Amino acid sequence: MAQYIKQGDLFGRVGTGFAKGLAEQLPKEMERNRISSGLKALGDKKNLTPFESFAELAGIVPDNPQLLQTGGDILRQQAIINSADRNREPKQELPPRNQPIDNPYAETPQRQSSPTTVESTEARLKPYVPPTAQDRESEAFDLMKNEPQKYRTLDEARGQVDRNVAAETQRSDARIKQGQLERDVGNVLGAKLSDNFKLAGVTAPPVLQEKLQNQAISDVTDGILSEDEAVKKYTKEATEISKNFANLAALGGIGTPFHNHRDLFNSLDSYRQKAQEGRYKPEAADQMVTELQVTPQFAYSRMYPVKEIGELNNIIKSLPDIKGRIAEVPQPGMKGSVQEHVDMETRKICGKLAAAMGLKGSPLSIAYELEKRGYNPVIWKEFLQRNSRLINLTNEQNNELGKPQPGFWGKMNDLFLRDSTGVE
Repeated sequence: MAQYIKQGDLFGRVGTGFAKGLAEQLPKEMERNRISSGLKALGDKKNLTPFESFAELAGIVPDNPQLLQTGGDILRQQAIINSADRNREPKQELPPRNQPIDNPYAETPQRQSSPTTVESTEARLKPYVPPTAQDRESEAFDLMKNEPQKYRTLDEARGQVDRNVAAETQRSDARIKQGQLERDVGNVLGAKLSDNFKLAGVTAPPVLQEKLQNQAISDVTDGILSEDEAVKKYTKEATEISKNFANLAALGGIGTPFHNHRDLFNSLDSYRQKAQEGRYKPEAADQMVTELQVTPQFAYSRMYPVKEIGELNNIIKSLPDIKGRIAEVPQPGMKGSVQEHVDMETRKICGKLAAAMGLKGSPLSIAYELEKRGYNPVIWKEFLQRNSRLINLTNEQNNELGKPQPGFWGKMNDLFLRDSTGVE
């Protein structure tokens, strides 16, 4: 007789296994949640003594020696930090430093080393003053507080503070040595250059003579030139600048517009080229204002023509002449004065002009071209002044905005020289 063996239910077996796994997993999950909630609650409790905090921790993880030890180390570290915060004298709040704002219009310029000046040399001669013992202890507590994973004990933080102080002292000693060298070189080389400038009949403005002397001192202290080589090089440069300025003066003050304009503009192009080669374009533009009795806008338009920046040139070239469009033929439905509409049209284009100007364009050169087309240059300059930090104007660009308003003869000469343009 055949014997029938009953087969087990497949789903029953699966259900039994699932229930068994759930029975094993559920208590573990509940324990993890209990520990997590307990640790969070402990972290929220304030003003507990180290012993009270540790007692709470022991109650949360009684059967986990590793977590208990780690938690005890963290509590001990936090107790040190809290003690320091309670005992530390309140610091006087200092005003926040001005932070540079990223320029949304142009790439950040590469920082270039500046020629040596009296101020920079004196700054190098000031020694670093190490912090007091109390300040060092405060810095160590701050390190523990801000980087607890890196500095687990107060001794580790103190060691880092000592290393920082030693490194800064070493840098300070190196700066002092460099400053002393610059001062010694400056005293000797400055006297030599002054004597040679007089012998060579240098008539360049004092600001440029000082600039050349500072460059010479920098080259000698950096080991680029010997003293004799620096005297020879910069005396020659000062002589060339003097000749360039003398040629400019020969073009004649209030008689400037009565020269043949093509010959005049060719002479100014040659003047600009030499100033560019000698790296004194701002000073050369200011000299034009003095010698030719023109406005700063005209001078900077000749020294920094907008055609040197392709995008800027294209924007200005495409601008309509609103002098005739608004002043002579008012638009249908136009309300308000003509000047209000000129100002409004100028504001519309300031943003894209600033973007195209970037770090190399000249605010006054742009102002000159705008005024020729009927726009208000004052609105353009006010826009730059209000947004100078956002646009990240260079020192030279900011200096342009501070130039004095043109006088009578400057405006008259500009009027006669309206055929001058930097647009191509």
